[in-house]
Amino acid sequence: MNWHLVFILIGVIKMKITIGNILKQTRQSQGLTQKAVADGICSQAMLSSLEHNKYIPNAQLIIALCQRLSISLEQLNLAENYAISNDKN
Repeated sequence: MNWHLVFILIGVIKMKITIGNILKQTRQSQGLTQKAVADGICSQAMLSSLEHNKYIPNAQLIIALCQRLSISLEQLNLAENYAISNDKN
């Protein structure tokens, strides 16, 4: 099962934006390594799996990673801006 967030622009372009992609882009924009972000929260391998959309994180992990990256859950805007689905399209 591949959980992903689907973002639709103008009803024509369909683009997948996942929690993993958001966290990876944020981490990279801050110049942080996976090891630095994961330290004390989870393994580097788990963070890598999350960033590659192979692992579905629980709420506790999402909160801890957001705190480490200094972003709020609201900044993810999951509920307002994205439809959550588990289809493979």
